[in-house]
Amino acid sequence: MKEKKPQNINMGQRFRDTRESKKWTREQLAEYMDLSVQFITDFELGNSGIRLDRFAALCQLLNVNAHTALFGDVEKLPLLCNLETMLANRDEKDVQRVVAMLEAIVIAYFYK
Repeated sequence: MKEKKPQNINMGQRFRDTRESKKWTREQLAEYMDLSVQFITDFELGNSGIRLDRFAALCQLLNVNAHTALFGDVEKLPLLCNLETMLANRDEKDVQRVVAMLEAIVIAYFYK
């Protein structure tokens, strides 16, 4: 039997929680997405991944932020958004420098 990937399990659970919060059944979601109930079941249980086009459609249908769907509702998201805003009008070279500095800081701090 194929081993489940932790990221598939976690992402599937997040989508399941969202679906259940909307009081939708797997059958309803499958119908809305034009997919089989078995596919929805396998995805929610982490037995299978999902193609990017289906992932995007599912996020839109359930009104879920893609970052949250992939990584969970992280408390650091506002900080990342703030950083993105600060870098939005910078040229690519400046952004690459900032990324390199942040990588160096993270490595120095966490991997001493």
